[in-house]
Amino acid sequence: MNNQAKITQLQQLPGDFVLAHLVLDQAMEGDIIYFTDLELRIGSLPTNDPTTRQLLCQSKQLPTIEIDHPVVVEQLPSTLFNLIIGHNNGIAAAINLAKRNRLQQPLVLLATDNAFPFTPVPSSILVPNLPDGVIAASPLLDDWGIASRLASIKPMPGCYAGDVFDLTAHLSATIDKDFNICLAGSENFINNDKLSVIKNRYQIVKL
Repeated sequence: MNNQAKITQLQQLPGDFVLAHLVLDQAMEGDIIYFTDLELRIGSLPTNDPTTRQLLCQSKQLPTIEIDHPVVVEQLPSTLFNLIIGHNNGIAAAINLAKRNRLQQPLVLLATDNAFPFTPVPSSILVPNLPDGVIAASPLLDDWGIASRLASIKPMPGCYAGDVFDLTAHLSATIDKDFNICLAGSENFINNDKLSVIKNRYQIVKL
C-alpha cells in the first residue's frame, strides 16, 4: 500500500551513517521503506510504533528532510534464518531480522567499507572456526544474546580485516546444507562472485 512519509529528526553516527526518524501518514507494518520518488530502499531498526521508523543509512543516500515523500512499506522475509549477513545500508535490516529470528540463534555478520554506526564491543558469545582475534560484535545484538561478528576493509580492533565474503569462507565448513541464509545490502554486494560458497542457498534483502 502506498503511503506518505517525512523525515523529521537526524542523528549523525560514525562511519558517515545517519539515524533518521521517519513519520508515516498511515500506520503500517513492515521494516523496509521504499522511497518511490528516489527508487531508494532503507532498512529500519526494530520499533513498536507502526507510524514511525528509525532508518539507518549513509549520509549520501539520505532523502530530503521535512519533505513528504511517497513511500511503500515492505516486509522482511518471513523465513527463519541461521546466518544473516548485512553490509553498509543493510546493517539495520540485518539487525532487525536477527531480532525476529532470535529463537533460531542466528549468526550475524556485519560489514562496512569505513566505520560502523556503533562502537564495536568484545563479544560474550563464542563463534567457532573464525581467525584468532575476531571478537568484535554489535553491542545491541550481544545484549540480545545473538552472536555477531564484524568485518571491515579499514582495520579496526577485534574486526576481521577484509571483506565479509572472506570471513564467510572461514565458516563454510560449519555452514550446514540446511542453513537458511539472508543477505542484506546493495546490488553490488549481493552479486559478489565470492559468495559462490553459499550460492543458491540464500534469500536477499536488496537495499
